[in-house]
Amino acid sequence: MKGYKTWEAVKMLSENPELKFESEDNELNIKQTLFVNELDYLEMNNEGCNNDIAGNMNVKSLWALVQQPVNVMDAIKAYHEGQNIYCILNGETYVYEASMGHKCIGRLDGYTLDDDSDEVMTTYELLNGTWYIGEPNE
Repeated sequence: MKGYKTWEAVKMLSENPELKFESEDNELNIKQTLFVNELDYLEMNNEGCNNDIAGNMNVKSLWALVQQPVNVMDAIKAYHEGQNIYCILNGETYVYEASMGHKCIGRLDGYTLDDDSDEVMTTYELLNGTWYIGEPNE
């Protein structure tokens, strides 16, 4: 899982206010969520926090991007444009790395959709999976 510095997370939120980030401080047993609220203000929720540090942010924290589901067509378009995508279906994660697809030759411009086990995407995955753009958080 990629960790972002505080300034990187804030920059990404200013460019795309739909994103959310989470950070955990295991020493203090705090989980923080950083996001842009409905009034376009940067907001941070502190879970498990005492009053001494409520509302404060450690500038050395590492933030994880919270993956938001997308519709399948947005995922396929992102894949076509060279981004990795993944699908969660029945508790299993199927990763489609853009570099794994094979260019179709002699057909319309496009790529095959092969997952990380070299299996081809099924219509069941398309219709019933929950789709994400990027790498799965581990």
